[in-house]
Amino acid sequence: MIHSIKDRFNPTGLTLGDFNSGSRIDILTANFQTDSVVRLLLDKDELFLNSISYSTEPSSQPWYHDELLDITLVNQENNSFGIFFGAVNGKFANQIIYLAGNGSFSRLLTMGDLSNDTSMDLAVANTVNS
Repeated sequence: MIHSIKDRFNPTGLTLGDFNSGSRIDILTANFQTDSVVRLLLDKDELFLNSISYSTEPSSQPWYHDELLDITLVNQENNSFGIFFGAVNGKFANQIIYLAGNGSFSRLLTMGDLSNDTSMDLAVANTVNS
């Protein structure tokens, strides 16, 4: 199956997850040219529904112990990273932005339980001042 997103989006990141609790894997792309995250949802017939775009390299994990997937991304141009918390309706709350340090040029991120306390931790790689 091939599904194209709009021209000039310039996708730079991709992750998969069941973002709307529909028991189907959905696709999320981060797009450099449009500063956006686009979510493609699969319906019961395994066809993509209309895409949903959120203004802002995504990654997805539940940050809280609520089983809802959240989106975490870095923004190299403004030295920050942001989190979109998942909602029960399959949508996301407004992005919460955290500064990574002036001139840090955050580039990559990953999540996991680094401190073994059952809470998600975030590691951010910077291209400058790292």
